[in-house]
Amino acid sequence: MLTVTGGAGSSEGGSGIYGKVILSGGKLKAAAGESDYTPGSAFAGEDGDYVKIADGKVYTIDGTQFFSGKLEEEQKDAIAGQTIVPYIEASIGETDYPAIQAAMDAADPGDTVKLLKDVKTESPLTVSRNFILDLNGHTIDRGLGESETVINGYVIGIKESGKLTLADNSIEKTGLITGGNNKYGGGGVYVNVNDTALFKITGGRITDNTVKRGDESEKTENVYLDEGKTITINGNLAETTSIGITTFTKPTAESPVKVTSGWKTNMSTKAPSPYLKSDDQEYALLLNDGEIELRKTYEVTVKVGVGSGRYIAGASVTIKAEDPASGKQFKEWKGADDLKFTSGNENTSEATFAMPTKAVTVEAVTENIPAAAPVIKTDPKDLNLTYGYTAGNMLSVEAEAAGDIVYAPEKRTIPEKMKSP
Repeated sequence: MLTVTGGAGSSEGGSGIYGKVILSGGKLKAAAGESDYTPGSAFAGEDGDYVKIADGKVYTIDGTQFFSGKLEEEQKDAIAGQTIVPYIEASIGETDYPAIQAAMDAADPGDTVKLLKDVKTESPLTVSRNFILDLNGHTIDRGLGESETVINGYVIGIKESGKLTLADNSIEKTGLITGGNNKYGGGGVYVNVNDTALFKITGGRITDNTVKRGDESEKTENVYLDEGKTITINGNLAETTSIGITTFTKPTAESPVKVTSGWKTNMSTKAPSPYLKSDDQEYALLLNDGEIELRKTYEVTVKVGVGSGRYIAGASVTIKAEDPASGKQFKEWKGADDLKFTSGNENTSEATFAMPTKAVTVEAVTENIPAAAPVIKTDPKDLNLTYGYTAGNMLSVEAEAAGDIVYAPEKRTIPEKMKSP
């Protein structure tokens, strides 16, 4: 974007002016053979969706392609009579700015830069001052698709001594930072390590920003905290706040990474979710002494049962087998040999173990229910014979089905007291 506020600029040696051009004073020298531009001249973006007129004002012309300095008569007729409206992206108090970056650069410590419309930025916004950015329910979109990974493809970079507080004071709370696709760290907001950069939040959403490092596959990275950097929680977060976090320093089982300060003061009764989340499912955000840490997690896979998920080392993991099919019963957990059970064991259908520092895969194994064994009775008095037998004869009794009563031995001399009448 080119802004001329005084003096003179030039477009010599080219084919006119492309992109956003704002002329609020001075004179812009045109390419050879074309008239110079002064306030009141018409300008157009290469994409043809607007025409600049005078002091930063704009015509919106749907579907008409314009090229600066080359307006045909019918194109001039197309803009005739159209409503001229100010082109303003942001404001600080009563002062309007045609571009959000201009407002950021003009902000004094403690100022609030208020976004007044959805903005699609072709280059990253840079924060080098101390101010509040109120998304005001609007979106800042870098507009980079999944296949458009570029160097410095993030949406906002907090550098030098920049201190940014992100807020969304709209009623709808729909403010969003999105569309970044960076070749290195941080597709949404990049917080630099080499200076005193600081990022604070009271609201807003930062989602659907990505990175692609070298030959690695693309992954989600919304807010990238360089080494030693944290997010300062500067008030009670709105329920709609949703910010993904990635850190330069990767946590291990022994060494989590602190990612917030001020959570204990402002959000002490709240869990990290849904406000903050890890961009990478390999890690999880958990509270420790009132602040949020990024912790390493390990995956549990339960086959033919429930309990699958990701857990930090030492966490209690409960697994439960599915109800077995008819004629089957639970036998054991396959793959549970090295687990340290705190409740139940590898032979119980429900059990709890302490998560080790490695992935775990267990499978519920079933077996056929064995046939019921015959009930063996050896006391002759249990044999109830009422007729047809004579004392001293040998009697053979056989079971017709599992569970029938069988006497042992199978053949027994009928005692005198059991002889038939």
